[in-house]
Amino acid sequence: MNTNELKASEIVPEYKRKRKPVEGIHIVAGFVLTFWTLLILSVILLTFMFSLKTSVEIFQDPWALPTSLAMALRNYDKAWSIARMGTYLLNSTFIVSVSLMISLVVSAMAAYVLTRFNFKGSKLLLICLILGMGVPLQLMVIPLYRQMAFFSLVDTYIGLVIIYATVCIPFTVFVLTGFFSSIPSDIIEAATVDGSSQNRLFWTILMPLAQPGLIAVTSFNFVWIWNEYLLALVFTTRPTLRTISLGMYALQGSMTYTVDWGALFAGVVIMIVPAAIIFLLMNKYIVSGVTVGAVKG
Repeated sequence: MNTNELKASEIVPEYKRKRKPVEGIHIVAGFVLTFWTLLILSVILLTFMFSLKTSVEIFQDPWALPTSLAMALRNYDKAWSIARMGTYLLNSTFIVSVSLMISLVVSAMAAYVLTRFNFKGSKLLLICLILGMGVPLQLMVIPLYRQMAFFSLVDTYIGLVIIYATVCIPFTVFVLTGFFSSIPSDIIEAATVDGSSQNRLFWTILMPLAQPGLIAVTSFNFVWIWNEYLLALVFTTRPTLRTISLGMYALQGSMTYTVDWGALFAGVVIMIVPAAIIFLLMNKYIVSGVTVGAVKG
């Protein structure tokens, strides 16, 4: 037998030889992600447990289960009523809902026009919108405040809604352009031949097809607006207009000095529950939406 000849068992396909390093990377990545997930879940669990306990119970035995349901209800009552977290929750819900609605409608129409209509300056306009994502909020505070003050929109719901909707538009347009450009032209041509107007084509055909992207970008914008602090702090002064993030900061200051950590953690739970519910309900759409937009866009 020729020594240069290899046995059949020694002939290893190329894809099998490359599998071990790839599998090693996957194992390490899986371990890191699992550890990170367990860490986050443990923090969330501790936060929920602390919201059901007194300050003494928190420091004596942090891992012990709550012993009194009445104490838990009292913590949430303090955070909801006395600290006015209920009012701040309603304020944020209204501001976030209207801001998302405006930014989504405007961005969807802009993305559709920029991807489906070739006019002079369309590419430049899209580039300018994308570049808007890189402008830090800190640089926009002073000019935005002067404009809002000129139109008497400081310390109003309308002012915050306009600001949040405007800031969300560049990112929303960036994501939705990928979805509208991935829609086959045959669908649009068939609808046009059937006599569909541009208005009907956009609302009844293209918007349902872009639903994964719409849900994904709405979820991301929701979390950002819900947790946003700087703009809400600058453009609101009245306590009745505070958002949930400002209310959380005020609650943290008051409850720290009164040493009521149970009520403080109850306020944290009130703040994170809406965002958690949104992600749990929309998780499938978020993953598919980001994937489709990234691959086909």
